[in-house]
Amino acid sequence: MADCGRRLLTVRNEVETGRRVIAWNEADEGERRRLLGRSITDEAQLLDSTGDWRGVDGFAERISRYHTLAPGTRVVPSSGVDAFGNFMRYSWKIVDPQGHDVLEGLDVVERADDRRLRRILMFHGPLPPRATPNHDRPPARGAGAFSASRVLTGPRRRVGRRLATPPWHRTAGSGTRHAQD
Repeated sequence: MADCGRRLLTVRNEVETGRRVIAWNEADEGERRRLLGRSITDEAQLLDSTGDWRGVDGFAERISRYHTLAPGTRVVPSSGVDAFGNFMRYSWKIVDPQGHDVLEGLDVVERADDRRLRRILMFHGPLPPRATPNHDRPPARGAGAFSASRVLTGPRRRVGRRLATPPWHRTAGSGTRHAQD
């Protein structure tokens, strides 16, 4: 049942995100302002590499600027929505009239209690590659070595020849043990 509730919440978040994308694609200024008025708070803030935009007037100005600089393109969602509490993140892309990708981006959104947007942090372009890739060599031993399993499960202690699961990471009565690294 919890899985069904999570799916319904995910669909609801994706529908809401889709409605916001419509405002970015709306060419009519009046209709765009109406859509924004329904989806953002009066004090909403949009921060991206081009500036700091606030409220319906600021968002409408930013979207008009987008239409001027990239005529004929449209914004489309390119991922599902990841959400917890009043925060969401999702990716998007701008496509040209032929459907070719022009730009990709990522939004991190804070919602108000009424689910309208309070703040959007908009990132343009793909995430950069790691400055020091280390995925092609074994992890270092000793101090400073990173272990994803250690981060996720916490420190472990040896019980005989096996590693014991920390007590805060067990389910009641499960007695489950993690396999040795």
